Amino acid sequence: MGLQWIRLDTSFPDHPKIMDLVDNNQHRVVVAHISMMCHVGKTESDGYFSEGALRRYAITKKDAYAATDAGLWIPARGNGFEINDWAGHNPVDEAAKARSEKAKRAAEKRWRNQNGRDPHDLD
Repeated sequence: MGLQWIRLDTSFPDHPKIMDLVDNNQHRVVVAHISMMCHVGKTESDGYFSEGALRRYAITKKDAYAATDAGLWIPARGNGFEINDWAGHNPVDEAAKARSEKAKRAAEKRWRNQNGRDPHDLD
C-alpha cells in the first residue's frame, strides 16, 4: 500500500534550494519535487522513481534537469532519479513498517475500547 504520508519539514519553503528555485520562477520544479516525494512514499521505492513516473505527473525533462541541477534529485539507474537524502527524512526500513503496524494496532484497540466493537465490524 505504501506510505499514506511523507515527512515534509515545515521549513521546506525556506530551504536554500527551494528559495533559489522560487526566486528564479521555477515553481513547477518545486511542485514536481513535492509530487515525486509523494510518489516515492506511495510506492515505497526508497527515494527512486523512473523517468516514466515523470510523465504521470506531467513533469517535463526540463523540470527534471532543473531539479537535478538544484540538487533535489540525483540521476539513478536506468532512466530514473533518486530524491536526494530521501532516507534521511522518511522511513524506508522494516523498523518503520513495524512502528506503523504497532501504531495501527494501538489505534484499533483505542477505537474498540471507545466503541465497544472492532473497527472492521462496521455495518
